Amino acid sequence: ELNNIETQLWLLGHTHVCYPINEKITNHKVFNPGTPEPDGLDFKDVGSAWYIELEEDGSSVARKIKTGEFRFFDKRFKIEKDEDLEVTGEINDETSGALIQKLREVLAENDTQYKKAVEVLGEKTE
Repeated sequence: ELNNIETQLWLLGHTHVCYPINEKITNHKVFNPGTPEPDGLDFKDVGSAWYIELEEDGSSVARKIKTGEFRFFDKRFKIEKDEDLEVTGEINDETSGALIQKLREVLAENDTQYKKAVEVLGEKTE
């Protein structure tokens, strides 16, 4: 529908879906940038923006530029004994807070696995 309206370019927004999906495209009229930065676990793209060159003759060349810096990953760990906490070595400072919160929800405060987990991640227990 938008392609049938006499205008050189349509720049849309709000949805986090990048359109079109091509990395480079010529003479296209409708663009949606998606989102420049991943903003949650459900966002699987890298974050992008469009760089669009418009020529006086009405032609255009657009290139998708990767702009996102952060990535979100959903990791699951099965913790049944102290040795299982060694997998937390893969977790960095940004994710350790979320893991500790989840451990609080799952394990009792006096549980030795909980105390070991917060010790490994560097949080003081009371």
